[in-house]
Amino acid sequence: MSDDQSSWRACRGVAGPCLFTILLTALALPFGTYIQYVASLCLIAAIVGVAMVLIVGFARVIMLTSGAMMAVGAYGSTILVERLDVPYFLSLIAAAAFGALAGAVVAVPASRFRGHYLAMATLVFQFVIIIGLREWSSITGGAAGLSVQNAQLFGHRPHE
Repeated sequence: MSDDQSSWRACRGVAGPCLFTILLTALALPFGTYIQYVASLCLIAAIVGVAMVLIVGFARVIMLTSGAMMAVGAYGSTILVERLDVPYFLSLIAAAAFGALAGAVVAVPASRFRGHYLAMATLVFQFVIIIGLREWSSITGGAAGLSVQNAQLFGHRPHE
């Protein structure tokens, strides 16, 4: 099989889930906040599932810190939007950067471990992030978290 055929198959394998994600998002927009909330939870679960397939399935690495990296990105994005008035789409890019930075922070020291030791190292990082987010209540709102407005997209704010 030529390189063109294999890259076309890889592109087709990525296009389907991407189109499904866009379709699900578009279908949830006209409905109330509960339907949007459920759709967003489905999308987040799908993204985490794909990440776990990539990490555990293809890379054969047991990593237990994906929730911490998502939390760092989510809190970073929320703080940028709510306290610094950064536009929503720019904060999404920053959320990815914050999550990547958290991943780099755990990956550099954990790269020396294999197997169960790697799982334990990433689990410790997860606990440190969770405890830090809970205890740093002046920034993160503590155990109650942060109160966030609905995002304004293209000049439109969804139903309150």
